[in-house]
Amino acid sequence: MFNKNIIKTISWFLVIIWMLIIFMLSNSPANVSGKDSSNIIKSTIEITINITNKIGITNYHPTIHEINETSHSLNEPLRETMHGFVYFILALLLLIAIHHSNINKIYVITIITCIIYAFSDEIHQIFIDGRAFELFDIFIDTVGSLIGTLLYRFIYKLRYKY
Repeated sequence: MFNKNIIKTISWFLVIIWMLIIFMLSNSPANVSGKDSSNIIKSTIEITINITNKIGITNYHPTIHEINETSHSLNEPLRETMHGFVYFILALLLLIAIHHSNINKIYVITIITCIIYAFSDEIHQIFIDGRAFELFDIFIDTVGSLIGTLLYRFIYKLRYKY
């Protein structure tokens, strides 16, 4: 069984690693980030079509133009969803770390930390080529962290039934 200090240390280490991942993702110039997102979406579409065709669910063979159009139309909503998702994960990691640190008001601290980090991340993006400070992204990040916090609280209440 792990010692409580080891669990606490690992928990905080994961929070820091996740914050660094968010920082690195935000550090890409807009054209690189957009191209990476688009390529991931295109690959996912192509793989999905190949798999569904192979197992007989579909028999569809889209043109490159159709794949590009679909990728383009999905790019923005999926990027916004990912904004919320990375802060959903950050909130969960923070809640676990704060819980193992025996700090009170874990929900308030988590939400405030996520909002401050989202705000600082948007400031960071001002200095990245093609990127800008977007209040809407802070809103999405906050919603993601709220959903993560509510899910954690719900599971915690189910587990400990209080």
